[in-house]
Parts: sequence; structure tokens; C-alpha cells
Amino acid sequence: MYYLKRNSIQLFFLVLVLFFNNAQSNDKLIKISNIKLDYEASNYWVSYDQHIPLSPDTLNAISKGIPLYFKVSVNIFENSYGFNKIKLSNKMYTKLKYKSLLRTYVITDINGKKS
Repeated sequence: MYYLKRNSIQLFFLVLVLFFNNAQSNDKLIKISNIKLDYEASNYWVSYDQHIPLSPDTLNAISKGIPLYFKVSVNIFENSYGFNKIKLSNKMYTKLKYKSLLRTYVITDINGKKS
């Protein structure tokens, strides 16, 4: 207890710095909006918008030719009588790359389809 009494101001500032560091990192979450599920001809279609904030260091790495890879997992469950039944489970891998000559960002999935 003597340590806490003697160094309470230092401990207070340490907790304050850790709190503000955590509060600052909460702004960098991936935000997903406009989720839409369609069912056509025995196929499910999921569409959504996402916002991924990237740090300046990450943008610098992308501009130097280092691609970013993302994995999107979709699981849709049907709840009947307390049991969850999987209706849809799918994974998609995408790559974000910067084309320096064209000065554009290109998103490519594993199968090579560009969007």
C-alpha cells in the first residue's frame, strides 16, 4: 500500500494514458452497413458496405507495393425451436493492391475477378 500512496500521481497518469490510447484505437474499427440478404433461384446473395480505416503507415506500405489480404466470413443461421441450423456458410478472400502507374487501388478476389 505504501507504493500506491507514494506513486499515486504516476499511477493516475499511467491509467489516463492507457485510457486515451484505448479510446483512440476504438475509432479504427471496421464499420459494416447496408447489409442485404437476397434469395433468388435457390441461391443466397449477401451484399454490404464496409469502411476500413487504414493508418498512414499502412497506406505507405500499400503505395510501396505491399498488398493487403482480407478474409470475409459469412455465416447465416436459422433458429428453430432453440437449435441453430446453418443455412449459409461461405468465405471469401480478397487482395487490396495499389497500381502505381495508374495511381489506383485494385481489389481482387482469389479467383482473379477484379472489382
